[in-house]
Amino acid sequence: MNILLTGATGYIGSHTAVALACIAGGKLDVKSFNIVLLDNLCNSDLAVVDRIQEIIRVKPNPVKNTSITFIQGDIRDTSLLTQVLHDHQIDSVIHFAGLKAVGESVNNVKVPLQFVNRRAGDIATCYADTNKAFSTLNWVATRSLADMCQSAWLFEQSSTKK
Repeated sequence: MNILLTGATGYIGSHTAVALACIAGGKLDVKSFNIVLLDNLCNSDLAVVDRIQEIIRVKPNPVKNTSITFIQGDIRDTSLLTQVLHDHQIDSVIHFAGLKAVGESVNNVKVPLQFVNRRAGDIATCYADTNKAFSTLNWVATRSLADMCQSAWLFEQSSTKK
């Protein structure tokens, strides 16, 4: 199984990498478990990758063929993202790249609210290649991203009215 973890050297991403390698890998029936860490290091440090690998070496690892690969890059670079997905034959993506800091979430820091087209760090275009879902699950997408966003918004509106 090949997992791409974006924002991988941030607080949540790095903890997720350790959990995937040391816990989740043992709960999946896989012979190998490959975690590809992708981060542009704008809010973190390369030393985090060394620390992740150090923790994984110390903790018992249920899947003996676990590998960690680090790629320094930005998810907004669509050619890099396409290459990573292809070269590493990614099965799943866990996305944490968002230029956010834990302090904003846990310290009740008031984050200035501003509506803009995109925030710094947001990707310009979100896309998904459904070929993997079709070849693995025989699943075909029947809704567009706009349809799914509208459905989620309608659900949110109906579930908050009491």
